[in-house]
Amino acid sequence: MIYKQMDEGEVAFKVGLVISGLAKNGHAVDKGSVMKSIMPIVKGKADNKLVNEVVNRILGGVI
Repeated sequence: MIYKQMDEGEVAFKVGLVISGLAKNGHAVDKGSVMKSIMPIVKGKADNKLVNEVVNRILGGVI
C-alpha cells in the first residue's frame, strides 16, 4: 500500500508524541529509543532521513 508522505510538521508532531510517551512511562528518552518507537509509526509514510533529522533536532533542543 502506498501512503501520502508525511511532511516535516507531521513527523515532528509524531516524534513529540513518542517522546512524551516514553518519558511518561519512565523509559529513557534517547535517540535509540525514540527511533525504535517512531519507525513503526512512520514506516512507508515518511522519509527515514527526514525522521532522523527531526529526532536529532528535537532531542538536541531537549537535552
